[in-house]
Amino acid sequence: MWKLLFDTGYIFSCLIPCKTWRQHFRDVTLFGYGDKLMTLYAKFPELKKQHMQLCKGGGSLAFIFDNKIVYKIRKHNANTIHPRISAEKKITDALRPFCKVKIPQIEILTIGKYVFYKQIFIPGKLLVKMPLRRITKYMDDLTTQLANIIHSVYIADPQELLEFKSTKKNGGWVNTDMCSNILINPKTMQITGIIDWEWVSWTDITVAFYGLYKVSHKMTKSGIGPATQKKYIQMSEQNAFNI
Repeated sequence: MWKLLFDTGYIFSCLIPCKTWRQHFRDVTLFGYGDKLMTLYAKFPELKKQHMQLCKGGGSLAFIFDNKIVYKIRKHNANTIHPRISAEKKITDALRPFCKVKIPQIEILTIGKYVFYKQIFIPGKLLVKMPLRRITKYMDDLTTQLANIIHSVYIADPQELLEFKSTKKNGGWVNTDMCSNILINPKTMQITGIIDWEWVSWTDITVAFYGLYKVSHKMTKSGIGPATQKKYIQMSEQNAFNI
């Protein structure tokens, strides 16, 4: 959908007679989409244009090729390394061996005047995009998986992340923004990965459960946050985590 919308917008911009207005529309409304994509094609001519998908997040565009490689780039200030993504790379590199599912492995690339963040594509469909009825049907299994994932990250304490730890003594590593970033196999409802680890912090475990529903009415309505917290407590008492 986003690719069609942005391609249509770019074609429309060709009809704008004033060069200044045309460039402003492309840079501001389309976030430099056309120029950023052409920069990738110039560097990697083997990329197949017909096999590209586009995703738009809060601060980034993501060009996905053949469901294999993802090139993310910031919508704005795309010519510098964003400090949050630089931190995200360090955090995901350190937490990857501990996490129960796949998480992005980020490679920072300067291509032309832009900075791209290359990742291997993690297959799956966003849980937040699934029908509410299906989420509630598999609630017990989903909360068990999520409790294990949250626990595996929370108890990790890699030395590489000492610089990011807060002074708070009682805490652990928490992805505070999992709500819209949980990937699943839509047939089996098994979690395949967690993307976008930009908002990871050393904090209290309860923040993780709030992060499961904080930006989605559907996820709030499903009750997945409180249900995962309840499951987490039960598994803690029974020492039943899959470590």
